[in-house]
Amino acid sequence: NQLFHGNAQFLAMYPALIVGARFVLRERYSATAWAGWVRDSRVTITNLMGVMFDFIWKQPPAPDDADNDLRCIFAIPTPAFGEGFKKRFGFDVFVEAYGMTEVSMPMMTPYGAKYPAGACGRLVEQWFDVRIVDPDTDEDVPDGEVGELLVRPKSMWTINSGYYGMPDRTAE
Repeated sequence: NQLFHGNAQFLAMYPALIVGARFVLRERYSATAWAGWVRDSRVTITNLMGVMFDFIWKQPPAPDDADNDLRCIFAIPTPAFGEGFKKRFGFDVFVEAYGMTEVSMPMMTPYGAKYPAGACGRLVEQWFDVRIVDPDTDEDVPDGEVGELLVRPKSMWTINSGYYGMPDRTAE
């Protein structure tokens, strides 16, 4: 993790500081070194985003891939090969979320919760209101229909209020 991105700051470093856990920071991400780093640092929880999974998965399997203390990966999103990833690296739980820098994470799967493959979690009702709408009309779409996700925070400073020094981009 690198600290220029919210993933490392808000999903790794800050939670570790809050609970008094150890936080391991590497100079850069390396798919080839990842399994060894997890093992050598005795990592129990980590997080991976998108293509990071693919790069690790494409490394040649090693006999000691599952020789680690890992128990959970916070995944944005869980890869299609998630069950194989769990088995190969010897851990039990994915905690998945849906989000982006601008809106935080309005949906998350609670630790250990069962959910259908391809789902990204449940609404974090404490912090967000969401609607799924027709992007042309802003009218709600029926359950099960495709639409645009609208996210509204229930508390100030929960989502991005604008891009610094770029009012045109914010309006866009």
